Amino acid sequence: MDGLGMNSFISGLREKRLRAYEASPGDIKEHFGIEQNVLAGGYGYRQVLELVQNGADAILEAYEDGASKDNSPHIEILLSDSCLYAANTGAPFSEEGIEALLSSHSSPKRGNQIGRFGLGFKSLLRLDGKITISSGDKSFELDPDRCRAKLRDQFGVTDAPGLRLAWEIDEVKAQSLQARFPWATSVVCAEITSGDFLLHLDHEINQFPVEFLLFLPTSVSLALQNSSENRRELYRLSEGRELKIHDGQVESRWQVIEKVASISDEEAKNDATHVHSRDEVPLAWAMRIDGKREDAGRFWSFFPTQSLTAIPGILNAPWKLNSDRNAIIPGEWNKALMSEAAKLIADELPQFIKDDDPGSPLDAFPRQLERKDEVASHLVEALWTCLKDRAVIPDATGRLRHAHELWLHPRENKDLAYQWADVACERKRKRFVHPSCLARPRGGRLKALAERLKSQDSTSNSCPNLRNRDPKDWFAGVASSEISQAIQVLQLVEAFKEDCKPSEWKRFCSTLKVIACESGRLQTPDKAVLVPREEQLPQGFDPVAKGLCNDEVSISTPMEPPLTTLKEPLYVRPNGSTLSSHFCGCEPPIF
Repeated sequence: MDGLGMNSFISGLREKRLRAYEASPGDIKEHFGIEQNVLAGGYGYRQVLELVQNGADAILEAYEDGASKDNSPHIEILLSDSCLYAANTGAPFSEEGIEALLSSHSSPKRGNQIGRFGLGFKSLLRLDGKITISSGDKSFELDPDRCRAKLRDQFGVTDAPGLRLAWEIDEVKAQSLQARFPWATSVVCAEITSGDFLLHLDHEINQFPVEFLLFLPTSVSLALQNSSENRRELYRLSEGRELKIHDGQVESRWQVIEKVASISDEEAKNDATHVHSRDEVPLAWAMRIDGKREDAGRFWSFFPTQSLTAIPGILNAPWKLNSDRNAIIPGEWNKALMSEAAKLIADELPQFIKDDDPGSPLDAFPRQLERKDEVASHLVEALWTCLKDRAVIPDATGRLRHAHELWLHPRENKDLAYQWADVACERKRKRFVHPSCLARPRGGRLKALAERLKSQDSTSNSCPNLRNRDPKDWFAGVASSEISQAIQVLQLVEAFKEDCKPSEWKRFCSTLKVIACESGRLQTPDKAVLVPREEQLPQGFDPVAKGLCNDEVSISTPMEPPLTTLKEPLYVRPNGSTLSSHFCGCEPPIF
């Protein structure tokens, strides 16, 4: 479109709007009210976010329309000379897009683009100056003061909107703007006449979240420069399944899983209305895989909200938000998105398992909610429901299994569990959760899942269902008459006793059939006796295996010799002893 054609188009839009106001003058007051609501709510303090969002949407449009892969998508925000500049390499404004800037709630953006309301651009009214735009072969100007004056003069109103009329600009001004960013397809220059607002814009630039880059379907670099000429260079790199995002010299590593969900529930679609509803909904969950994670997690709608998810990482989707655009609100639309997000997380959890930490998927299990009416409650319950039916918990061999297939160890002590797993055969290890699942706070999350499994199957005793295995059966799984393993089991007994209260230990220590005897059998402490091999014992009693009776026995682990463990804490008596305390409260036999 040449200059004359553009001027004709802009003047045509202006005349069209004025004719519409002639036909319906009440719209002037309504449009004034819309702009005031924008400035009073969250949009009034999102100038940088909105300009970056507009730039990203333009890049997505160009990307989908087959833009050259040699083009490096780029957005730049510059605060300089009392102006806020935004430039990007995306698709230039269409005529429909220009009309949308002069309207509200009529954005032409596509379903997968970020903006939907057509309201965000009006946040620039807060800067209280002219807005000049050069995009492709189109250039024009929005002048809020001139717009208000024109409407007041022509219609005799007191309150009038500032972004409903556009004006032509001369070619020199357009070329000057383009020359400042010769690489860009679109440039916006917003004058700042409200000096006090510079501090806010500096803050927005300094605090802009680099994680925004995670959720774009193509890599985009972003430069932001504040009024002090401090410049941030943000970009992302792909390395296999990982994304690395850079903010200057600071790097973080993330894993992002995504899906496109179709929402068919009529109640949800009715709740969404045309403003939020999309035929296909993009969902993304990002987990940081280095450094400290935000345990509570956060809902994002392409930018962060104040709403917490009760799961780690960032859950990004086109949520229905409050008017301030900083929190998600209750409703069927958001419930439907949460249900789909829960499926996504549960289905993709196996991707997050680490070779050196098999229990890592449990880090994504939900946290305990403080109140049942929290906004994330539906997400939490939906996720627990999904987790019951997915193979997401590693057994002690490292293989992922369904929760109902696995036992918990008797005590929530990962060191004990590792010690047990070192002795147990593979068949036994397949029946228990991996010791890394007991690292805090994972153990508590396993118990929360166990409670839900309990209500699901309260009758069957054969199904483990993440129940704690009885110590007697747990030790039976590793007990052996082979001396070297018998010594390891006695070491396990010693460590287990140290983890118990005395009253707990006395309840079951006499039931542990873990003592290797000369007969080749395993015996409980009350049936095993420390006695020279040649002595005869009454029927039912066995002498402890000679290999366990020697205090000088050589063992690979620097622990107490087995004889010490036999005497204390198992209280195995020497022949002829009459000390009933050695038998955990059981009367010793009389020989």
